[in-house]
Order: sequence, then C-alpha cells, then structure tokens
Amino acid sequence: MIFHFGNLESLYFGIMLLIAIIFLLVVSYCDLKTSLIDIRAVIFFDCLALICHGLFAFLLHEYKYILFGISSLAIFLFMGYLLYFFSKWGEGDAIVLGSIYFIYPFPYFVPLHFVIINKVIYYWYVLFFNIAIFGVFYSLMYAFIFSLRNREFYAHLKKELSLKHAFLVFLLGSCLAFVMYFFVESSYYVIAFPLILFISYFFYVFAKLSDEILFTKKIKLKDVKEGDTVLGTFKKANFECKRLDAISKEEIDALIKAYGPNKVVEVKDMVRYIPSFLFGFIFTVLFGDAILYYLSSLIIV
Repeated sequence: MIFHFGNLESLYFGIMLLIAIIFLLVVSYCDLKTSLIDIRAVIFFDCLALICHGLFAFLLHEYKYILFGISSLAIFLFMGYLLYFFSKWGEGDAIVLGSIYFIYPFPYFVPLHFVIINKVIYYWYVLFFNIAIFGVFYSLMYAFIFSLRNREFYAHLKKELSLKHAFLVFLLGSCLAFVMYFFVESSYYVIAFPLILFISYFFYVFAKLSDEILFTKKIKLKDVKEGDTVLGTFKKANFECKRLDAISKEEIDALIKAYGPNKVVEVKDMVRYIPSFLFGFIFTVLFGDAILYYLSSLIIV
C-alpha cells in the first residue's frame, strides 16, 4: 500500500489515519494493563477527530465526511451496545467500536476489490468483518497462552473431547460439501468444508472449557483487582454484575466493607479484546477486503 499526500484531501485522511492508529494503541494498552478503557482518552480522541473533521470540512468545502463519521458512530455504537447487552463483550469495547468509525469513516487509502451497494457502507462492513475475524483468532490465541499456566485444563480438555462427536461433525460437513458442490461446482468444498467443521469442533470445545475453567475462578475479595469481573448479586453493597462489566476500586472497597476481605466470590477474567480492533483496522487499511475476496474466489472456482 502506497500513501500519497499530494493534496489537501490526502493530508486530511493521513492525519485521521494517524489519529485512529494512536487512539487504538492507547486504548489497547489500557485494556491489556487493567481491562478498563480510560473514558478520558476516548473523549480526547473523539474531540480531536471532531475538530479535524470540522476544520477540513471547512477547508475542502465538503461536509460528507463528517456526516459519514456521525452516521457510522451512531450505527456502530448501537451495534456495540447491542453486543454488550447480550453479554458478548464489555461496554468499553462498544465505545471503542463506535469511536474508530467516527475517527476514520471513509475508505480513503483502503483497497477494495468489490463495491457492494455503496462504497462507504461496504467499507463499514469490511472493517467490522475484519475486526471480528481477528477477534476470533486473537481470543483463541489469548486463551491458548492463558491455558499454558493451567496444567489441569488439558486434562479436562481430553475428557471433554469426543471422537464420536468429532466424527459426526466431519460426516455432516462432508454431506453439506457434497450438496454444495452441485451448486457452486467448486472442488475446494469437498475437501476444505469437512476439515473446517472438524477443526471448528475442537476450537468450540477449547473455547467452551476456556470460559468455564481458565477465565472463571473463585477468590477472596481482598484478592480482587480493579478491572476484574465479579459475578453475582451483592445486596449489602448494592452491587450487581448484570453483564461483563469491570469492577472499579470504589466497588471493591464497598464489597469489602459490606462482606469482609475474606468473602469468596466468583471472578471472570475477560479476554483483553481491544488489540484485535487495532489488528483488524491496520489489516483493513493495508489489504481492505482481501479475506472476503479470497473467500469469494474459492466459491467461484
């Protein structure tokens, strides 16, 4: 990918790209360090982006980019909070998702092989798709590294895995691939699809056990750290973990005051997911819809 800054519009998007990457680096650092997103950093970068959008809109006499930013912010903030309310990720993830679209709402510098419906909307979809793909692999890698510190985990994994279930998944994949072959006439499906489902079964069992064993533990309140997710309802402290919210220092102090430091609670350690936003965004800027293009080529072959 070659970047040209020979005109005002290129300079504008070069600056916005730099802001977006610095923003994602900062929030990724916060997420990895404490599992909390510093809302002050988010507000700062959103305000900086708003100033740049407004300034260049005035200089370029073009207001569509700031409108794209506001529209994408509303759409993906809503989508992010929807995932949050369904306990798929934390509130900070939802806020960061909306912010990255606000900062960089237009596919300038982004190589796109297809243009479906509308170039901007397609870019929004591609970015979300790439973030999701990187999120899956990042989460699995994060869980794998986490599992290396737990010897008992692989004993549970061995018991949970079933060759019978794996064979049934492979058989189902083979039947589906055979049927799909007559519609797309692609020999790749006959070999790849059953193997993908077969491997996905092992990933599913690994992810399920990771959530139950690796990321859930019982500890005393005095050992709870800011950023942990404490499960349950504690009426004396007026505390309830409704979703995947990280606990604050003030809430920990309130729980200790109400129940004592030796009260045993269940804590769920969360995958620090924000770095996958950074990887997905950088990949999108450099390679655009390369993954979708490759997948489509497999179908067409």
